[in-house]
Formats: sequence, C-alpha cells, structure tokens
Amino acid sequence: MGAFFGAGTNANGNVTVIMPNASGADTQYTFGDIATFRAFILLHELGHQMGVYGDDLDPAVNGKNSKAILDNCFKEDNGVYY
Repeated sequence: MGAFFGAGTNANGNVTVIMPNASGADTQYTFGDIATFRAFILLHELGHQMGVYGDDLDPAVNGKNSKAILDNCFKEDNGVYY
C-alpha cells in the first residue's frame, strides 16, 4: 500500500514522512494533516502527468520536484506544511 493510503497521523494530527530533499538525501517532512499530505502527493503526480516536469529519475530529481510543489502550493510554518 502506498503513502497516499498508508500514511498515518501523529498524535497531534500531523503527518510526518521521509522523502528525498533537493539533494536526494532522505529528509523528514511534516504536513498539517492527512488531507494536506494527500493533496501534496496528488499535485506531485499531476505535475508528471501534465508535463510540468519529467520523471523522477533519481532521488535528487524527485526531491527537486517535490520542493517545487511545496514552495509553490503550500504554506510552511515552523517546519509544518499546510
């Protein structure tokens, strides 16, 4: 089961996941709730389908694509994305 369905929430309702950063290193990211995390996944995958960016050829490319989504579509407050 993938992260879209398998990610669980922390006691406070946030969702913390490990994903590659723009350098390709595994990094912890926290989202305000499960709906926000799922929106992130959908936007990331939609970016591929719409040709906004290419395939995630390696962890660094995946991380750069994810960072673009986070920077342009979400608000970050004290390390938590909303």
